[in-house]
Amino acid sequence: MFDKIDKHELSNDVDFVIAGVPFEATSTSPRAGTKSAPFAIRKAFNLFSLLTELGIDIFQKKIVDIGDIEVYPSLIEETMKAIENTISLILQSRSENPPIPIIIGGDHFITYPIIRCLSNSLNQKFGIIIFDAHVDLYDKWLYKEQHAHCTVSHRILDLKSIVPDDLLYVGTRDVDYEETENLAKFSINPISAHLLSETNPESILLEQLKSFQERNIENVYVSIDIDVLDPSYAPGTGYPIPGGLNYRQLWNILKLIPQKFKVIGFDMVEVCPPYDSSEMTSITAARLIMEFIGFIVKNMK
Repeated sequence: MFDKIDKHELSNDVDFVIAGVPFEATSTSPRAGTKSAPFAIRKAFNLFSLLTELGIDIFQKKIVDIGDIEVYPSLIEETMKAIENTISLILQSRSENPPIPIIIGGDHFITYPIIRCLSNSLNQKFGIIIFDAHVDLYDKWLYKEQHAHCTVSHRILDLKSIVPDDLLYVGTRDVDYEETENLAKFSINPISAHLLSETNPESILLEQLKSFQERNIENVYVSIDIDVLDPSYAPGTGYPIPGGLNYRQLWNILKLIPQKFKVIGFDMVEVCPPYDSSEMTSITAARLIMEFIGFIVKNMK
């Protein structure tokens, strides 16, 4: 669906850059296979027409796919550097109003080097909206491993430029003892899945986003862990947790974000094709990527 180019051929007229990260070395799930998600999601794009559900032509903007970032399964630091180097390359391809990176994982830890690079590269504050059944707020997995997909939020909060008020969690419903303690320590209040089911999801999100606006945050990065959806919509993931959002709830919430903020990048993570026999999880992930691009395009100035 999208033009494929080498990352070193990025021109200054590109608006969106897709890159895959076939990496799952920090996953703790016994349901392995997120490394094959970039291929499966790209395959799913071919099922769709060229317009979004709202009839938005996303191809009025230039969207390119630079392929997969080279990863090193046993070398996490080197993989993080490779991710950061690619994000830097994308941002540097146009100095003013740089392209929006769209990163397809892979496990959720890939969000950390992306945020670290954006934080070091951009001279502006930004919020981080994380759609996830989990808060991924362990300090160390099994008391020793700092680099795990369940520690990604803690690593992000370790960055000097990020404060707890910069993070907003949406759709949480599986939080452990240590994570509960860390939420209290950081004074973070996630928007839980059960709260979204009891009231109007869009109004709840808008209320929570006021904290960003009150702090004059105009830009946001969005991370979508597919397990934010109920397993009936997205069974192919490492930790499927019942009671999640439905597709339309997530679609409606995503539609709101570019109306209020400039999206500086987003990722889609934790799709696990080996546990996705109908390919519906990959299809849903691909559709959400396409629809979110459409929402961003519609609100571009």
